[in-house]
Amino acid sequence: MNKKYAQVIIDNRASSTDKPYTYNIKPDMVDIIEEGMRVLVPFGRGNRVIKGIVIKIENHYEKDYKLKSIIDVIDDKPLISKDMIELSLWMSKHYLSPYLEAFQTVLPPGNFKEVKTYVFLKENNYLIFKENLSSLEKDILNLLINKESKIELENIKDIFKNKSINKAINSLNTKGLIDTALEVETSVEKKYERYISLVDKSTSYSDMVDIIGSRSYKQLEIGKFLLSIDEISLKELMEKTNSSLSTIRALEDKNIINFFEKEVYRTPIKNDIKPYKKHVLSADQKYCVDTILKSIKNKDKNNKFLIHGVTGSGKTEIYLQLVEEMIIMGKETIVLVPEISLTPQTIDRFVGRFGDNVAVLHSKLSYGERFDQWRKIKEGKVKIAVGARSAVFAPFNNLGLIIIDEEHETTYKSSMNPKYNTIEVAEKRCEQVGGYLIKGSATPSIESYYKSKNGEVRLLKLDKRINNKKLPKVKIVDMREELNLGNKSIFSKNLYESIKDNLKCGKQTILFLNRRGYSTFVSCRQCGYVVKCNECDIS
Repeated sequence: MNKKYAQVIIDNRASSTDKPYTYNIKPDMVDIIEEGMRVLVPFGRGNRVIKGIVIKIENHYEKDYKLKSIIDVIDDKPLISKDMIELSLWMSKHYLSPYLEAFQTVLPPGNFKEVKTYVFLKENNYLIFKENLSSLEKDILNLLINKESKIELENIKDIFKNKSINKAINSLNTKGLIDTALEVETSVEKKYERYISLVDKSTSYSDMVDIIGSRSYKQLEIGKFLLSIDEISLKELMEKTNSSLSTIRALEDKNIINFFEKEVYRTPIKNDIKPYKKHVLSADQKYCVDTILKSIKNKDKNNKFLIHGVTGSGKTEIYLQLVEEMIIMGKETIVLVPEISLTPQTIDRFVGRFGDNVAVLHSKLSYGERFDQWRKIKEGKVKIAVGARSAVFAPFNNLGLIIIDEEHETTYKSSMNPKYNTIEVAEKRCEQVGGYLIKGSATPSIESYYKSKNGEVRLLKLDKRINNKKLPKVKIVDMREELNLGNKSIFSKNLYESIKDNLKCGKQTILFLNRRGYSTFVSCRQCGYVVKCNECDIS
């Protein structure tokens, strides 16, 4: 059998260990281990057991080193795809980010937790009295006998506070008196709820009356309700029939129903979202949709679009109809919004249109919600992921489209480690899978607009609002003229009068400050001249 070797990124944040490590794959694991799986490996001089993720499997190893072997495999199938491994490696190189931080962006929440070693007695306890044991070994065995269960190795170390604990444990293991087991802890687990179904699906209402009795009205009511469905959670049944657990238990005792555990997905999506109907597109909207779909169907290499549409021009409806087309094609879509506060409004529209086909990803979800939403995407149970910046890493297997709304917002650039630009990451993902990127904004960023004029991005314009609604009036006041008239205030006379009139009418006014007391340049208040550096043009 050919030998195989695995490159592994280990779960260690020290900068000195920020590199892939090569491990030998034991013969019995060759057909099991795949790229993207988590594994347990020995690390360092003390061979401390640590977690890692396999990023590459090789058939050859050129260097003349004695390699350590992978101890065990945590996953039964790859946790991340080869595309996501490639994306993480690209991020690490492009943004000078540590490998571990880059990979944690694509892994599910709670994936890297502790690996604990447990110690327990073997059944052949009679050997204890035949072996020549040290006092420390005897103390460890007595502790295990008294506890009558497995004990974590770290707890044994805390109890005895002896530097020779590891040596004593290894000695007892060699003598066949104890055994050790590794357990990987995660911060989040799958959630299960109790469900109920009829024991016999062919049961009729008259059969129930015969078994239950005509006077057990509440039990008959529950039984009649269950005849119309296949299964229901215990919680929901109690709510819908306004019944107690004891009444439901009585039906179990009569062998009419049975209880079973069923995995459920935690979700942040509300149950009362109203349907969001499909709108007829305007001529400009239809042109945008048709142009993008034609490009997708023709598999054009220029796969990036910028929709420059004024506020209220109907960009969201364009997104919705493009997503619908992607679903018909069997493709998946990521929809990004700049802030978590904008996510609920977007979710309402997408869930209102596509129902259970939508998952949500953002940092304000609980660990359990994020874990379940991630799994729904990974397992192909949904076709659409909506969320803020981190949703760009949604683990779709057949990604076809990424939509970035309000693409000019600075929040798409992560200020926390690993630092990354969401738009660049989205471009990379589309490049990997042959997907398409759509950016939308009423005020595009300079970079995006420049690229659109340069031919790197295809520009589509929406100059009119839906139903030709008028835009709010905007008035620009030259503050130099105000100064000449003796007004040294930051408020122009026009603004002052407008606020005064508004207050008289009992209306409200919002003053938007786009700077928090900082000036980005030095200028002359009389002529407007801006002082600039002769060398670098920074003002």
